[in-house]
Amino acid sequence: MKQFTIAIATAAALLSVTGCSQNASEEAGHVHHDFPDHRPANLKNAVAAIKLRSWELANRGGRVGSLEFYQLVDIINWVPEMAADSDLKKADWEAARNAAVSMRSKVLSKELEIAALESAVKDDLATLQALVPKAGKPEPDLHHQHSHHHHGEDH
Repeated sequence: MKQFTIAIATAAALLSVTGCSQNASEEAGHVHHDFPDHRPANLKNAVAAIKLRSWELANRGGRVGSLEFYQLVDIINWVPEMAADSDLKKADWEAARNAAVSMRSKVLSKELEIAALESAVKDDLATLQALVPKAGKPEPDLHHQHSHHHHGEDH
């Protein structure tokens, strides 16, 4: 059973790193993504998911290395991209990226005890929560289609 759980977690981790794909029939400048179901639609939802998932793992018998654990790591890893896709200014984006990097380091620490997960991410999560109002209007659901808009381009 343990090998099966490891295999599932490994497969989920591999699936979560799929990149962008673009085909010739798509409009120029629009990239469509196929995202895993656990990917939040935007920064606001990512912050809420990190809070909920870290609480659940810490308080409901979660395990380091479980599928839920690696999904949390995925969400943390997506924070910088979601922050970049928001209305955050450069300094605020850097704060979001730094909080995500710090959080990831704590979550993946070999010394982490799962019961301490929620408190381990508390400060970095507070930083992200403070940035959410500055991120502007949440983007539409990114699970199926998403177009990258770069500041300064005409649309």
